[in-house]
Amino acid sequence: MNEIQTVRTPDIIGSEIRSLTNQAKTMTLWFGIEIGRRLTEAKALLEHGQWLPYLKEQTEFSQSSASRLMTLYREYGAAQTSLFGAESNYPTLNNLSISNALRLLAVPEEEREEFAAEHDVEHMSARELDELIKAREAAEARAEQAENALRQADEGAALRAAEWQEKIDAAKEAERNAKKLLDELNDKLSTAEAEKRAAADELAELRNRPVEVAVEVDEQAVKEAEIKGRAASDAEWTEKYAKIQNDLSAAETKAEKLKAKVKKAEEAQAAAAAELDKMRRETKLSDPNTAVFKQIFETVQEDFNKLHGCLMKIRASDADTAQKLGAAVQALIDKMQGALNE
Repeated sequence: MNEIQTVRTPDIIGSEIRSLTNQAKTMTLWFGIEIGRRLTEAKALLEHGQWLPYLKEQTEFSQSSASRLMTLYREYGAAQTSLFGAESNYPTLNNLSISNALRLLAVPEEEREEFAAEHDVEHMSARELDELIKAREAAEARAEQAENALRQADEGAALRAAEWQEKIDAAKEAERNAKKLLDELNDKLSTAEAEKRAAADELAELRNRPVEVAVEVDEQAVKEAEIKGRAASDAEWTEKYAKIQNDLSAAETKAEKLKAKVKKAEEAQAAAAAELDKMRRETKLSDPNTAVFKQIFETVQEDFNKLHGCLMKIRASDADTAQKLGAAVQALIDKMQGALNE
């Protein structure tokens, strides 16, 4: 009887490759934890210098591979074991590939499970997960920089605000002093005017007072003395009045300058507060998840533009193929729309 021989074809070989690939993917986190637990147990029982020979004789793992598996046990495995072996602290991550589980260690422990579920890490390739984690780390770095900048801005703004407030207080104090001086000068001016009126009244009274004692009077001398006294009084009053007016004008000018200085300081303080508020609003946009979303969104948008351009080229040479490809793109868009509506 002739033996039946299987003809090896590319399709058969491709099927075998896919089967082997699926088998390789069954090496999930659960198995990694279980192997890591046993490796940890064995190492504790061995004496110094026996670990590497043991790995070579009893396992197929190199020292680095064994260390990674033990790390998986430490990071993901529960402290207690059940009858079925090691238990995971993260049941929802049991189906992760070992390589992705190791990559996920870059995410803080308290965020891993949520991060994996949010981004469907189980179905991601190692390259996609690397890019996602890098984007997350970059977003966190930007957020930290923004927080540091905001903290420094807060500190600087507080210092500037204190300096401006000190200047405003000083300017307002100077303005109060100037107003006080203005009041004093106005009082002096009023007093001087009252004194002038009193002197004028006294002079008029003297002129109109009747002469009670008959004496020989030199009328010319009296007139000259009167004119001389009036001139001296007028000159003294004019000088005094001019000085008061000059002081008053200078005080008013100083008060106006102080008012302008206070206004400028208050405007600068308001501008600093507005700048700080703007920086705070910008910092809110530096949330890690928002930054990751933004980066992925920009990548998807860029890829879609490339996809659309390629489809236009295909449509120019092969309309039927372009129609099929366009239908596939539309199906993907519908699927994405459905996911967004969930």
